[in-house]
Amino acid sequence: MRLLYQRYRRFRRYASLAKQVVRLGLFAPLLSLFGTPTADAQVITVDGDVSPLFTPGLTTWNIGDNLYVGQTTSGTLTITRGGSATDSNGIIDNTSGSTASVIVDGTAGGATWTNSDGLFVGHEGSGELTLRNSGVATADIALLGDQPTGHGTINIDAAADDAPTTPGILDTPAVVFGSGISKFVFNHTSGESDDDYEFSPIISNAIADSTPGVHTSAHPGSSVDIYAGTTVLTTTGSNYDAPTNIHGGTLAAGNANVFSPNSHHTIHAAGTMDLRGHNQTVADLTNAGTINMGTDTAPETTLTITGNYVGDGGTIILNTQLGSDARTTISALDGSNPTTLSSRMGGTWGQAA
Repeated sequence: MRLLYQRYRRFRRYASLAKQVVRLGLFAPLLSLFGTPTADAQVITVDGDVSPLFTPGLTTWNIGDNLYVGQTTSGTLTITRGGSATDSNGIIDNTSGSTASVIVDGTAGGATWTNSDGLFVGHEGSGELTLRNSGVATADIALLGDQPTGHGTINIDAAADDAPTTPGILDTPAVVFGSGISKFVFNHTSGESDDDYEFSPIISNAIADSTPGVHTSAHPGSSVDIYAGTTVLTTTGSNYDAPTNIHGGTLAAGNANVFSPNSHHTIHAAGTMDLRGHNQTVADLTNAGTINMGTDTAPETTLTITGNYVGDGGTIILNTQLGSDARTTISALDGSNPTTLSSRMGGTWGQAA
């Protein structure tokens, strides 16, 4: 992780130099010299403020330097139909007040965006990355909302208000929430009629510049949101303190301690938190939906809540075993007075001694 954060600081310096690069908007008249394929034929499309200059009709775009989408004004980049783009650092929106978006859509032949170093989403302005239909974005680290004016969003398949389809893939070991607004949205159809969607990157807050090893707090308005599909977190180590909102679908554990212990988790009426038999710790928990401790898993699963538990008409499904002394446990640590709720099959909830 130390190496990743060293790279993260270097990426921030790269982004601060972005104002010196050439912008597509300055060369727009030259595009007519190349001609433009029809929209249906294009696999890589750019619009607005994107640099370096893109030659229409390319299916493989090897840049060899940084790629900027939304340098000073709005810009968009779409990769689909077998297209690919490769760069050093991908920066989606580098200037306060501008907007930019990138879509990597694997429909009809796949799509890839390879960043050999880092991926910035919403560096100083408003940036959005959407990965759908098995489209892949790769980076050593993904940074959202880097600067205080930044607003970065990553959508796995669809934005919050859009209809979900098949998810794309973010291939990176770490997602970092910066000092701006950071949002990570899971809105897809995996788990409804096919395999679940497994997500392996850890999500954390940025390291404070003035205090190495100490994480900053997420900007108000930052969040992790689950709207549809079954998302399985598989890697231990996430420690972000932005809220986790399960609006619909399922947030599931693929291993122990994969949920962030610093996040207030809210389960809405259509949402499910599924521990799948793996012990977890969260900061606070509000339950208007369903908590499933595990289906067909060994008993004695523990959910520890270091703050407060609020039951808002929600349901808790236990993974206890008839005739066994094994207990399923939910511990709510309220200040200095820990309260442990536990039950066996056929038993009743009670406060453990």
